[in-house]
Order: sequence, then structure tokens, then C-alpha cells
Amino acid sequence: MQDVSSILKNEEGSLIVIVLMILVMVTILGLTATTVSRTELQISTNELISQRMFFTADSGIEHIRKQLQIPLAAANAGTTGGVNLTFALLGFTGSDPATATNYDGGAQWIDNADFDGDGMKYSVKVWNNSSDPGGNTSDTDSFVYARSVSTGPRGGTTAIEVYLLGRIKPGTARSITGYSGQEGAGSGKSHVSSDANAMSASALNTTQASGLLH
Repeated sequence: MQDVSSILKNEEGSLIVIVLMILVMVTILGLTATTVSRTELQISTNELISQRMFFTADSGIEHIRKQLQIPLAAANAGTTGGVNLTFALLGFTGSDPATATNYDGGAQWIDNADFDGDGMKYSVKVWNNSSDPGGNTSDTDSFVYARSVSTGPRGGTTAIEVYLLGRIKPGTARSITGYSGQEGAGSGKSHVSSDANAMSASALNTTQASGLLH
């Protein structure tokens, strides 16, 4: 029969315990590394989506500036005084005019325009400033607001709000100033041109054919 001292000195079972402890530690380290990697990937993805949504909203502002260009010239033909932007508050043909001097009551000029075919869209409204005595649908100070709201994956939204200021430039050309985030992007973006649609991602670096808006 094996004596007590020999049993106490038997260390064969301790090796298994040590191996199990090492496996547990390696497993914990692996799970931690996986969690950290997933978190970093999610952060990077969210940052990329955020940037894309900003540029999508930015394109909406550039789109509305180009879209207002031709009606601006038509509404102010022969004007020598201040530029009138009332047409922008009335909306384009078939749309409703502005009903308040804020975003919610603005005239919807662009509705869910597709930016890149990958779920990014933008909508744009125009409304009068609250200090204009002309009210909701009559501009008297050549100054209106526009807001572009982009939507994208995971229910995110990004908004860019700017003021648009009508001016008569040298040579009697009419223009809208106040924003130039993507100056010169796209071609023919007006309410009467053949491609009065959303600005595509590939169009952002092309030359604008008609350049009254600055």
C-alpha cells in the first residue's frame, strides 16, 4: 500500500491544473482582443458613415444653389435694385410654398434625392428669415435660409443649414452667395435642365457648366 508521504509528493495532477489555467487565460485574452477589434471596427465604420453623410448633406446645399440659379435670373431680369428671392419661397412647380419662417414650414425643393446609390439621400427646404416683413412667401431683403438633411445607414441624419443671399454682380449677372462648400460641382443642376436630379458622388469633381451661383 502507498504510504501518505508518497501520495503528498505526487505532482502528476498539478500539471493538468496548470495547463487548464493557461488555456483559460489564453481564452480570456483572445476574447478581449476580439471585443476590442470589433469595437474599433464599429468606431471606424461609424466615422466613415458620419463623413459620408456630411458630404451628402453638403451636396444637397450645392444642388439647391445650382437649382435656384436659372429661376433667380428669370425672376430678376432687368432688375437694377435688390435681388428678389420670392420664387424660392414659393417652391418649384407642383410643390407647396413655404408656410412658416422656419425649417418645418419651408418650401420643399428637393425630396430624398439619391446621392450615391448606396442608401445615402438628401432633402432640402428653403424658408424666409423671420426678420423679413414679407413673411412666409415674400422676400424683401434678398436673404433666405436653406437646410439640407441627409439620411443614411443605421438611421443616422446630418443637417447643414446656410443662408442664401441674392446679389447683382458686375455685368448685371444675378447670383446667390453665402456658401461655397462644393463650388463648381455637377453640371446643369437647375429646375429646367435635363439633369436636374441628385448630385452623384462622381460628379463632385466635374466642371459646372453654368456658373451664376457663387
